[in-house]
Amino acid sequence: MLVNFHFCAVFKNIINFKTKIMMKFILFISLYLLSLIGFSQTKPQTHTITATVTNAVSDKGKVYFSLYTSKENFENHIPFAKAVSTIQEGVSKVVFTNLKSGVYAIMCFHDANNNGKMDFEPTGMPLEDYGASNNVQNFGPPLFSDAKFEVADTDLFLKIKF
Repeated sequence: MLVNFHFCAVFKNIINFKTKIMMKFILFISLYLLSLIGFSQTKPQTHTITATVTNAVSDKGKVYFSLYTSKENFENHIPFAKAVSTIQEGVSKVVFTNLKSGVYAIMCFHDANNNGKMDFEPTGMPLEDYGASNNVQNFGPPLFSDAKFEVADTDLFLKIKF
């Protein structure tokens, strides 16, 4: 009986030893898998929009670009982002970076006299050329619904004509 008791104690120690090893192994694997999950999370993908005016009538002045994210901001001239570019051989280009997927619209104008604003006649007619994404040609200011476009999977390259 003493042998049997001793055998049980040894067997119990072996089981405890194996259990401890198994628990450490399970803990190690769990921590390893959790670390993989942490590394697999990626930053949200961002995009760029390259907007190019292709038909400025002169290289004098600059082209001002405004990027909008909503109808309200478009109509109230509250841009999400702005950019200014010089003109070379009738072409002006800007790049908007780090943009999330979504709906956008661009409006731009040629500030030919370099006063930093778009000039109008007393009747409200523009004195300087302007354009919008999707090359909207309205009588009156462009509408967001006509100028909007979607940024989804890839970077965009837009050509805007005055």
